[in-house]
Formats: sequence, structure tokens, C-alpha cells
Amino acid sequence: MLTLIIGVAVRDQQPLVNITIRNPTRYQIEVLASTPTDSTLSPLTILAPGETRQLHEVIDLGPVWILQFRSGGADLPPFQVNRTELLPGVYTIPEAVSPQLAAQGIKPTSPP
Repeated sequence: MLTLIIGVAVRDQQPLVNITIRNPTRYQIEVLASTPTDSTLSPLTILAPGETRQLHEVIDLGPVWILQFRSGGADLPPFQVNRTELLPGVYTIPEAVSPQLAAQGIKPTSPP
């Protein structure tokens, strides 16, 4: 019981942010995040091709975020992103993601 109370108290003290992410690619993309000092990846969302999604009450990871993108079982090199690129407005997954996935033999996501 005490552990639960401590866990809730710590989470309540961390600042939360809303971010919007746009996926301009033809791939379904899983977006994960970490910090430069902690490589533990936290899942943020999975975006369909062409989808834009607003994420509410995401724990603010600080002034620099490390974003990791995955698709079709392929992990891409991490992207370092400043908080100012995420807030406010819309963060767009870099176009470089598509050719990197294609180079790994990943085919674009088929429409539903």
C-alpha cells in the first residue's frame, strides 16, 4: 500500500504536456521516447500512414527528447528533438524515416 502511494505522489509531481505528432509516411509508425540520460523507451503512440494524433498528458521528458521510430519490426536510429520542436504545434515525423525503412526491406503499410 505504501509503495502505491509513493508511486502516485511521484507521478503527480512530474509536469505533463500535450503534443501532436503527424505521420506523413506510408508506414504505420510506433513512436517511443526517452531522454539523453535514460535510454528506457516509453511508448507514446502508434500512428497509421498519414495520421495526425494529439497526445494528452504525456510526462514532460525535459528540454531534449530522444524519439525512436519502429515499423514492421525495424528499429530506426533515434532522433534527438528539442522540446521547442514538440511544443506547441505539430511535430512531423521526419521524411528520412521512409527511405530508412525501405532500405531495411520494410514495405509500406497496406490500406485497411
